[in-house]
Amino acid sequence: MAGPAAGPPLRRNSLGGLLSTALAGLWKMLYIVGGVARSGKSIIARQMLAEAGVPYFSLDFLMMGLARGIPEAKVDPEAPSHEVAIRMWPVVRALSVNILETGVDYLIEGDSVLPAHIQELAAAFPNQLRPCFIGYPTAEPLPKIEAIRSHSALPNDWLSAYPPEQILEFIKSMITFSRSLQEQCQENCIPFFDVSERFNEGAQAAVRYLKTGLIEA
Repeated sequence: MAGPAAGPPLRRNSLGGLLSTALAGLWKMLYIVGGVARSGKSIIARQMLAEAGVPYFSLDFLMMGLARGIPEAKVDPEAPSHEVAIRMWPVVRALSVNILETGVDYLIEGDSVLPAHIQELAAAFPNQLRPCFIGYPTAEPLPKIEAIRSHSALPNDWLSAYPPEQILEFIKSMITFSRSLQEQCQENCIPFFDVSERFNEGAQAAVRYLKTGLIEA
């Protein structure tokens, strides 16, 4: 399967890559941070806002708005992430197209988007998307739960509302989904950042890629 029209990520030691990165500054960029739940997407988005001045929007808000405000849309927040992503894609695509046509730098983040969706959008807007996905495909469930708790920036973290056994099963399902997303990213030539063990390193690598379009070898 061909990669997105934006092309594969550039390497820092590539002269052509550096030239392409410079030319990319001539147009505005839509940054898309997808991935599994509790992988650090919002943390990355907030860092992009603080360091690069790129505003962001969480697709979680859109998901809940559709679920509560337009029940006929049949968006179920409790459904598997890939099912929610498929159901929401027409709306997410329209939102993305509007941002791209407006001509502003913007970032959207959430787990309700899939690599194949990005490929389709990139084909229509070449060189205007910079996507990546975040996941933890090799994580051990119990240590990952503790790591997630330690990195939470939300005052009303939903983890506190569920019993431990339900949280454990959820994280196991996200590890499985991470593996699937990693494979889908490879098929579509989209960067995937693994935060299974060293969250800070993986998150910072994603931020550097979003800022520069380069992945360090």
